[in-house]
Amino acid sequence: LMPMMQQATDPHSLFELRRRLLELDKLLSLGSVARARGLIGELAQHSALERDLVTRRILLAQLEDDHPEAIRLAREALQTRSTDPGLWRSLATSLLAASRPDSARLALDRFIAHHPNRRSASVVAVDQCLGAGRPGMAVALIDSLRPFLQETTFLARQRAVGLLLLDRQPEAAGQVSAELRANPYNLSLIRTELLD
Repeated sequence: LMPMMQQATDPHSLFELRRRLLELDKLLSLGSVARARGLIGELAQHSALERDLVTRRILLAQLEDDHPEAIRLAREALQTRSTDPGLWRSLATSLLAASRPDSARLALDRFIAHHPNRRSASVVAVDQCLGAGRPGMAVALIDSLRPFLQETTFLARQRAVGLLLLDRQPEAAGQVSAELRANPYNLSLIRTELLD
């Protein structure tokens, strides 16, 4: 391979590195851990890719169920990229998996605060909580977001799911009613989620 200084000015080499990054992303999405680890090792020789590889290293650690390492990598990266929402989201994912809900909640708050679309980020954060088996955390997060967004029925469907998992059926029914008043066409979706 050519020296890095030459690569930096060679469009062909940069294109090839980007192509290999896409290959890495595909391996990670398929869960090909061993091949992804090998490719990360190869790409790590190129300092120009150091920043790009951080999130992929975190994802690889998560795929290997090495959440302490994913947490370490994310926190290290956040020292210089403290407003990167993707890093905060990755950190929250591993903190949830490591059963550290308080720290995960702080990371999710930062993820939402730094995301350019806070509504979208809020949906992702609540889904993370529910997916990690933390319905109480999901409900609390929604309750904190509603006054901020000035929407009293924000994520009513997800809140209903969380309340059902917490065995709070009357409150869940109220949320279902609010969701159907706001979005009557969501009936089949609500029925499926609540039955699940």
